[in-house]
Amino acid sequence: MRKLLALGHGDFRRLAQQLPRRSVAYPHRAGVNRLADHELFQRKNLLRIPAGGSALTEIGPIDFHRVLFLLWIDRVMALVSLKIAQNSGGWQGNSVPATRKSPRSIAIPAGVGFHRGSRSPQKTQISAAIIMLPMPSRNIRLRQNAGALFLLALLILPVAAQANAAQDNSRYDVLYIWDPDLRNLQDYKEELETQLGAEVGKALRIIQRGDRYGLIYDCNTTALSSAKMAVRHSVVLGKAGLGDARAIKDEDYHELYNVCYGHGPNLAALTEQYQTIYRQLGAEVGKDLFIEKSGDGKYTLVYRKQTDKQSTMGVARHHAKLLAKSGIAASITREENNEVVFGESSLLDHEEKDMAADPAPVPSLADTKKTPAEPVPLLTGNKKKSIAETVANADRNLEQELEEYINELRGKGLLAKDEKTGWLVIDLNKGETIVDINVDNPYQAASMIKPFVALAYFHRFKEGKLKYTPTARSKMEAMIQYSNNDATNWVLKQVGGPRAAQKILRQHYGHLLRETSLVEYIPSGGRTYRNKASAKDYGRFLVALWRKQLPHDEEIRRLMSLPGRDRLYSGTQIPQGTLVYNKTGTTAQLCGDMGILAPKGQNGRRYPYVVVGIIEKQSKAGNYGRWKMERGNVIRRISSMIYQKMKANYNLL
Repeated sequence: MRKLLALGHGDFRRLAQQLPRRSVAYPHRAGVNRLADHELFQRKNLLRIPAGGSALTEIGPIDFHRVLFLLWIDRVMALVSLKIAQNSGGWQGNSVPATRKSPRSIAIPAGVGFHRGSRSPQKTQISAAIIMLPMPSRNIRLRQNAGALFLLALLILPVAAQANAAQDNSRYDVLYIWDPDLRNLQDYKEELETQLGAEVGKALRIIQRGDRYGLIYDCNTTALSSAKMAVRHSVVLGKAGLGDARAIKDEDYHELYNVCYGHGPNLAALTEQYQTIYRQLGAEVGKDLFIEKSGDGKYTLVYRKQTDKQSTMGVARHHAKLLAKSGIAASITREENNEVVFGESSLLDHEEKDMAADPAPVPSLADTKKTPAEPVPLLTGNKKKSIAETVANADRNLEQELEEYINELRGKGLLAKDEKTGWLVIDLNKGETIVDINVDNPYQAASMIKPFVALAYFHRFKEGKLKYTPTARSKMEAMIQYSNNDATNWVLKQVGGPRAAQKILRQHYGHLLRETSLVEYIPSGGRTYRNKASAKDYGRFLVALWRKQLPHDEEIRRLMSLPGRDRLYSGTQIPQGTLVYNKTGTTAQLCGDMGILAPKGQNGRRYPYVVVGIIEKQSKAGNYGRWKMERGNVIRRISSMIYQKMKANYNLL
């Protein structure tokens, strides 16, 4: 039998006296099944809370009483009707065995109770309601029914009056997380979009209250509706190992704003304008200048300042003065979480194609045999050279520095004992592997396997067995840029499924993807744990991509340069103007990123290098969202350390 929370009449009075002016109601996990989409007075208003979770509702005491009493009356009405039907012989549902409970106690659904009750000794099956209001079986039926209806009338009238009097225009949203680091919110938002779907994703907003940022679903509804929605979202997020949602009153926080330079249907015109602004404002807009696709189907050129309205307006005025000679105006627009279609790496990749300049030697991919006597082999098969041997002024070996940092994190408890890491850095300018830590072991691939799926598709396209239609292009962009799992499964189906894709990769690219195992479609919720690849596989793939040795590598590079969240560039010390090709991967047990970074030197030349960072946990993280954000920041910190060494070696900007 489902566990219920028992709340007696005396408890009701004590609860009313103890509620503070602004109370917090915790719908505790109590084994009930589901909070359905039904309205308040529909009877199957059940609730499911994920393990360890709670759905917080920040509401005032009057609103809380209103919700609590109406739910209580709802159950009384259901049970009175049930009892009348039983007594008259008209009940057609499941049988209700006779049982006696305290006549001064009523079972309240888990979402509104506060005292955990005990499991009933008898099993009660009721299809129309989840609680039972016991009535003395020896009473006369007429007196029993009339008394119940009279009591019900006494309850409904004052509560209904109070509910109407207490109504105000307060609106509520659904809150998912508070964090002082805006980068963490941006990472978390990406995961919520994956778990809750595109419709919810469009209404996700980053807000600010004091020195903290929050992530909300801007539903702008009543306290009860937002609480129900928070519980439903908590169910979905709980299955993915993410934190709970809660209802929050729409007050004491503000939304974020961006600087806007243009809006219209002509993407090509905005792209030209993008280049003008990028050249004139340079580092001031840097990594955060984007062209978004707005809700009206048009495009908007924005600088994602993501600050309060007044601060953003000041920046817009300043930029308007700087751009006046170019005839470009600047205003502000609310952060709408729109789809990004063009960004810095898109521009730089386009310029790189025009230059068509390949940097000096890159490692050969043919001779990649592992040698047991060499703990850190080069991709070329030659003995690895340390930075100290390659660059005279390098005072420490980068690999040793990274290992010390990882050990420091373990010593502080910031990396658990069951978390293993893999790190690979290849200097494409020198043709040398300079960091090689745990690169041969296969790890969960997560979404980092998606460029390999694209490779299998483009191999079929090269053979003439598939066409690269506008639909296919759109699916590819969704798969790589937004890590969309449905799009990934669509691409896999065109190839012939995971087994066919694996066969292509093994037969034609086995010299690159030696430890890669593509065995499953991406399951619902992105919980993919069976596809695997090693850090060295990613490295060999990226070297081949840079050397233009893959079918339709130009399109793969374009896809991997589309703007999106990453852990190698965004939030690091790497300066704007760096060309980035990357793909992240995340599950409840893995956080990773792999890509090519090509920063510029003082001489204007690019010095590309490969970075692969993987953190894999042997068991699922308790708070997946927080774990993902913290491990993502570890990868960012290591990427910054790598860049500082490359900067010293090549006199980078």
